[in-house]
Amino acid sequence: MLNPDDSIPITDDARRLGDLLPAFRAAVADRRDAELRLAHLLARLGDGKLWEAIGCANVGEFGERHGIAAVEARALLDLGRALRVHPDLEAEIRSGDVTVAAASCVSEVLTQPAMIRPDDDWRGWARDDSLRTLRRRVRERREQVRIGDEPACAVTVFVRSEARDDFERAREIASSREGRTLTPGETFETVVDHYLETFDFARVMPGARRAADTRTYHNRYVPMAVRREIFARQGFRCAVPFCDHSIFLEKAHLVAHASGGHREADNLILLCTVHHTFFDGGIIRMEGTASKPVFRDREGWDLADRGPDYTPHFDDEEFRGPDDLIPPDDGRPSRRGGRRRGGRDRTKPAELAESVGSGPASSGGESRLGPDSSDDRPESSPAGGGERGPPPRPR
Repeated sequence: MLNPDDSIPITDDARRLGDLLPAFRAAVADRRDAELRLAHLLARLGDGKLWEAIGCANVGEFGERHGIAAVEARALLDLGRALRVHPDLEAEIRSGDVTVAAASCVSEVLTQPAMIRPDDDWRGWARDDSLRTLRRRVRERREQVRIGDEPACAVTVFVRSEARDDFERAREIASSREGRTLTPGETFETVVDHYLETFDFARVMPGARRAADTRTYHNRYVPMAVRREIFARQGFRCAVPFCDHSIFLEKAHLVAHASGGHREADNLILLCTVHHTFFDGGIIRMEGTASKPVFRDREGWDLADRGPDYTPHFDDEEFRGPDDLIPPDDGRPSRRGGRRRGGRDRTKPAELAESVGSGPASSGGESRLGPDSSDDRPESSPAGGGERGPPPRPR
């Protein structure tokens, strides 16, 4: 009872609390139930990356398209996978002993035996520690697994907010060059090593020339000024709405290079490796201009519209799953209308002039980027070194 002593009058605030507290607790229980159901559903969707069927590169983008934040979708996916390994964890969440956020935080460790040590008590830490402490524990364990037997030490620095953003950008560039996503600790080591190997006389070693003889070297070179323009135009992100990939980016042509398309900013757009594959497979298409693109799925649904009532129609003769995105080996047209790289029909520039236009991207001409949009996969960032990394690992 709120006031066991009848001699003390009950205040208005106490009465309001008594009225609202049961409703609040019931709402919290409903929210936990809904989040657990979402976690189970996302785990099932993640078994075959089923979100790729509607043009989503990862679970974060899928969540944004359906009204939840990308970070929430990733956390719930991790939780759903952890509940498969530790089904009894669900009872602790429903009782309120472990919050959904705490369970999602430790899910990365609970689903990877390599990250668990004999004296660990992640379930107990999830019950007793604050979320900030849990996150620090997970980050520390991630770095310990990376460096192996060497002890991990913490480094605390105080910098301007701009420097913090610059460090994140450095992590993206370093990850692009390595072909995989680096942890913050690994990025710190990479940046330090790069500076020392470049300027420290004790480490600098003479290197051999890497570029071929320019008299015989022919390629699809994109001028650096154009690269800077298109990266700045898109904010160093994939152009597809809700896609936050910023590491493995590729330049797609509105008019294909093999069809005479030029390499200026109004004919180029940045896409992550996954969405570039979706373009080639006809899973998504683009209308508008390079500076103001509009992306749609095969049925014409605007990918920028969250549209909770939208249910895509799937024809089994057209698409059977994410593996069906791979072009056929025989060079014949696929069920999506595209052809294998190197064996595709090319549309002449004159036939595309009306839709793309020969002027700047701001001229208002409408373009349509389809299965034969581009045949080259250039570097993933201005300092990417021309290396193409694997698709970002969905979470």
